Amino acid sequence: MIHARTSLLSKNGKHWAAWLLTGPCLWAAVACGSEAPPGSASPGVNTPTGTAAAPATGTAGTGAAGKAGGAGTTTTPSTGAVAGRGPAGVAGGGTVTPIPSTGGTAGAITTGTAGSTAAGSGVAGAIAGASGAAAGTGTAGTTAAGTTGGDVPTTGESSCLDGITDYASDGPFKYDATSEGRVKIWLPMVPAGCKVPIVHLANGTGASCSNYQGALERLASHGFLTLCYEDTNTGAGTQGVEAIDTAMKKYPDLYSKKIGSTGHSQGGQAAFTVLSLAEAKWGLEEYTYAGLAMQPASGFGTQPSGGSWQSFYAKIKSPMFMFSGTADMLVPEAWVRQGLDALDDSIEAYWWSAVGATHIPTPVKEEQAISIPWFRWKLLGDQKACEHFKKMPDSEQWDSRKEQNPKDCM
Repeated sequence: MIHARTSLLSKNGKHWAAWLLTGPCLWAAVACGSEAPPGSASPGVNTPTGTAAAPATGTAGTGAAGKAGGAGTTTTPSTGAVAGRGPAGVAGGGTVTPIPSTGGTAGAITTGTAGSTAAGSGVAGAIAGASGAAAGTGTAGTTAAGTTGGDVPTTGESSCLDGITDYASDGPFKYDATSEGRVKIWLPMVPAGCKVPIVHLANGTGASCSNYQGALERLASHGFLTLCYEDTNTGAGTQGVEAIDTAMKKYPDLYSKKIGSTGHSQGGQAAFTVLSLAEAKWGLEEYTYAGLAMQPASGFGTQPSGGSWQSFYAKIKSPMFMFSGTADMLVPEAWVRQGLDALDDSIEAYWWSAVGATHIPTPVKEEQAISIPWFRWKLLGDQKACEHFKKMPDSEQWDSRKEQNPKDCM
């Protein structure tokens, strides 16, 4: 049975009426996301740019080392009349096809009784070139790196997330739900060696992580190391930072230096405060951050220590997105606008309205729709995700209210 009562809350001297719901049926049930099989990364392309010339006599020489691309597997080249065959790696674990001449910078080879070529070394490890009875000269082929779904070259650490372009559905990765103390963890089953961003979701007042299960599972299925600190009051932001720190210590070989902060209602305030605290704790030189606030109730619930919520918002340096709901009877658009206005004028920020979105039941579908393109764009540099994001306000589900220093897709 659901009990309801009406109470007057005060914000900036203004009184308003809001429904506060208590009892075992406080929050509506949220459907769990489904699992999908893991996907695969697209291989890089190797392009030889020269052909071997006729052998010349002289003393044996060596070719300059080439560089194999990505973390692919390699095939030991065979001996023969042609100089050593260098393999090309693939970003994110693909197959390898031997090609004539080594990848990387070319080196001239003069044959005597025998010549040798030294293959380049890449992320996959050193590869020995073969020797032959006769060698020629040639211009080395080049190795093209794999790209993300948005055609942005990656360094390889998150290459297992490349090639995902369906931002509106569950991703290709299976995941395990586990916990460490009060930190709920959705652990994506990505290939060994791949590093992925961390995203923490802070729940609303009196709610629990289970009220956002569909949104949490959607993030994990797209390869994000997804967290939710189990607490009914999350606005101060300290719980989110503790959850992120816990995941870093527990999975040091999995997380990349990319952090996303999201949350709803009081947890929407935490989307800001966690981001502000994380920037202060881990710094801006090596880490990348982005925030996403669902119907943020700034100034309500647990407040950050050492300053007002406005002062914490003003310290944020990373991109911030927030949305209100046209059917939200608890947090009006004016409050969401206050969150945007509290940010520093120099940062990139977006405020949209989700058409038909309520406060209770929680806006899980809206979070699922926006979180994947937003975090892939801002944390992974996925330009196709950027294009998808930019088109969303043209749909019937979203309206753009205000943007501050918006960035174009590359």
